[in-house]
Amino acid sequence: MGLTLSLADAVLKEDYKGPLRKQINDRTKFIAQVENNTEDFAGRRAIVPCHIGRNSGIGYRKEGETLPPAGNQQTVDAIVSMRYGEARIKLTKQVISHMAKDRGAFIRAVKLETDGLVKDVSRDRARQVWATTVGTMAQCGTTSNSTTVQLATSTPEQSLINLREGAVVDIGTTSSPQSVATGRRVTAADLTNKTITIEGAAVTTTASHYISRYGSGGTSTDQRELTPWSTLCGTGTCQSLDGATYPAWQSVVDTNSGTTRPFTEALIEKTSHRAENRSGMVANTVYAEDGTYRAVAQHLKAYQRIVNQVTLKGGHKGISFNFGGDEDVTLVRDRDCPPKTLNGVAPGAISRYVLEDWTWEDEDGNVLRLATDSTHTFEAIYYGFEELAVHVRNALWRIEDVEEV
Repeated sequence: MGLTLSLADAVLKEDYKGPLRKQINDRTKFIAQVENNTEDFAGRRAIVPCHIGRNSGIGYRKEGETLPPAGNQQTVDAIVSMRYGEARIKLTKQVISHMAKDRGAFIRAVKLETDGLVKDVSRDRARQVWATTVGTMAQCGTTSNSTTVQLATSTPEQSLINLREGAVVDIGTTSSPQSVATGRRVTAADLTNKTITIEGAAVTTTASHYISRYGSGGTSTDQRELTPWSTLCGTGTCQSLDGATYPAWQSVVDTNSGTTRPFTEALIEKTSHRAENRSGMVANTVYAEDGTYRAVAQHLKAYQRIVNQVTLKGGHKGISFNFGGDEDVTLVRDRDCPPKTLNGVAPGAISRYVLEDWTWEDEDGNVLRLATDSTHTFEAIYYGFEELAVHVRNALWRIEDVEEV
């Protein structure tokens, strides 16, 4: 008997449903290190109680004096809304028919699509961690009626790699992500000249325009992608709480007003100590983009500091060193990190809330189903409902304007 749809469906279910869930999380360095929370939900969102103040009912008195007035621990609730990740593969009926007599050929086709999808989704989640709340992938430069879109001169190479051939993007402002173009496929990305070429009609852009993944852009009040590090580690509003209203809800951000400066151990020591003093927690993992990672590593080697390689969750590697604190610090290279920054994370300060971990849609008992676009094709949907949330925001820190190597 030839390969039937039910057998093809079994290939997806048995061979790929289990392994993919773990792979997709472990492939993302940052997400692999945070703990998952699958329990604390109220409807479509999670409520995170945050400790912002201590009991003030403390004082020393002389004999017979009035006791201090009773106080209490001060907490507020942060609201965490789910983000809904969706991905699809499609197989035409013709592909299924041609491979019907060779089950192995079909398995190879399915493996190519499913393994490729896992890598693509993992890559995009890694990008989102270090992106923006409004989902921008890159800032535009000046483009005059052309299909070759000029990006800003400050665009990191990694942003261009994320926009390589095949990406489908929107172009617009942060308040209107599709105002210039929507659903355009990238046909080429020039890493040297920092341009992308898109299909369709010519466009005109300025520095006020941005590139976002098709349909994923949104304003700060209409967010679709995961909440990024730039929001989790900051001083403004995050998870409905404003750092200006609750000073304990502010991370330590050390900047040099845009002027780069060489890395020193004193700089990381000072920033780490400030966060530890505020939170009582030590940020023992530091993330850096390639150039900043090399600057720190070369500094440590130049001063003959003992540097050990360590293995993190998910099999990722980092280098461990100690700048005189109570704990060793692990430096991790993450290519999607913002350039010229060092980003410190304390264990337990961030969690990944999971409503539905990444899996194949089979609500009706089938993974493969007839597509609804009037074509003779079958599709499978891979999805995950998740969000990153911070519990102790003042345990996070960021150092900006660090010279690269």
